[in-house]
Amino acid sequence: MKFSSQAIRRTLLGAAVLLALSVQGLPSVKAQSEINVYDSAVDASKGMELYSTSYTVDGKFENAVVYKQQDGTYAKWQEPFRSFHTEADGSVIVYGYDPEATYVYDPDRQAIVQKNVYMLSPDGKWGFLWRFRYNFQALSAPYGAYYSRLIDYYLKNMETGEVSLYKSSERSFSLWWYDQHTLLESGYDNKAKQNMITAYNPDTNKRTTLLAGKLYNFNPSNFKLLYAENEPLRIERVYDLKTGSSHILNDEAERDALYPPAPARTKPSLPAGINPAELPVVPVPLIEEYEYTAEINGLSIPLSTVFQANGKRWIPVGPLTKALGWKAELLKQPGSSNKAPGYQYTISKEAAKLTLTPSNSFSTGNRLFMTDDQLKSLGYGPIKLVPHTN
Repeated sequence: MKFSSQAIRRTLLGAAVLLALSVQGLPSVKAQSEINVYDSAVDASKGMELYSTSYTVDGKFENAVVYKQQDGTYAKWQEPFRSFHTEADGSVIVYGYDPEATYVYDPDRQAIVQKNVYMLSPDGKWGFLWRFRYNFQALSAPYGAYYSRLIDYYLKNMETGEVSLYKSSERSFSLWWYDQHTLLESGYDNKAKQNMITAYNPDTNKRTTLLAGKLYNFNPSNFKLLYAENEPLRIERVYDLKTGSSHILNDEAERDALYPPAPARTKPSLPAGINPAELPVVPVPLIEEYEYTAEINGLSIPLSTVFQANGKRWIPVGPLTKALGWKAELLKQPGSSNKAPGYQYTISKEAAKLTLTPSNSFSTGNRLFMTDDQLKSLGYGPIKLVPHTN
């Protein structure tokens, strides 16, 4: 399944829209029969019939996913899965609770699948995704300190299963795939001290400069870019990747041609007589897909991911703690109630003990990562990390 970088933004925007709807003025009790359907996914060949709905019960606003069961009756998904949206390719992205993973509905297994969803290259050999994390930045006097939000971009070789931290940036940075597995990059270049548009081939690890400017949109169907050079007027221009030629945008018709048309969709609606408020909750299976397995002391421990960054290989602490029976404790810190700037986690098993801090670990979202050398310091070995490949 393929997702564009804009798809992930639409996922976040969609969640914001649903949140906004939930906090607006609530309908009165008299409006209990009013039902809204935001999206639907119906595919008779796969036995899939889903509706993302909202309704009110005793003046209380509710969201629910209504689905058709195999016996032909209707029910609702379990908490916390209350809404979804469909992509242009028909993929169903489910709004969940884990900031480090994506939830996708799999009609073949009739289950919600929690996994890392990568935006695949046209040839399927590479994929990327991005995540947020926050860093505490201490400044010299007389300045204070601040939290910086970093966007981490991860590249995955879909053939070997290896994942690496490709780029971290505080500034806006955009990626598009084209031409089999070339990444079109757009963002601020610290070395050049200006916005740059470049092309990167992960197979060869080579980067080519295309333009000095800011990229507004790329249409992979015709290989044309809408951009502006780094000049005060920011005049919009069109660049053709195939010919290397550039010209000033002619008119609105040319602009429209640079944006792929949205697929036509009919307004979704529930089957007649179906009221979400009256339906039972019948849970669907939740399946977690893993990227790696750690083989340690005869145990096989599934891991959500393992990645390379800063010359080291990072392994999630949570699954190891549970499988290996560690005692993990967050040490109390004097002063600020915010533990993020200088967290200290102690991990112990019998006489072995290790303290993880921001200087020797990696923290992103709600997950803490450690290195295999740190694992060995706790007395474990040999350690084998096996990537899962399709």
